Amino acid sequence: MGALLLPLFLAAVAYGTWVVARFDILRALQGTRHVRATITAHQPIAGDGLLPVYTFTDRGRRIEVVGRPSREPAPPPLGTSELLLYPAKRPDMARTERTFPRAVIYIAMAAGVAVFGDLLFGWL
Repeated sequence: MGALLLPLFLAAVAYGTWVVARFDILRALQGTRHVRATITAHQPIAGDGLLPVYTFTDRGRRIEVVGRPSREPAPPPLGTSELLLYPAKRPDMARTERTFPRAVIYIAMAAGVAVFGDLLFGWL
């Protein structure tokens, strides 16, 4: 039973890494664009929260992207300007940069692969 769980766990870690890393992989392959976006609306989410809706132009097109939840009780006010990053060919993936949480996720994923890979394959 344990021999079956380890490969499943490694597959789950690999999938989780892809979900987190796909944005960074696209940025590495396509280059990163920076844009100054303005909050033009708020979108309600389940519960009492609101997500900011950012608006900017990319190559003459008006782009709107929904921001991520914030830890603060209220989202930034309308008209607030923020710097967004996105892969050069994917303005729909624009978002604010959160370096520290992403680094923690990458370190945790690498630790999971190392520990369980060693248990399964005797890597270390």
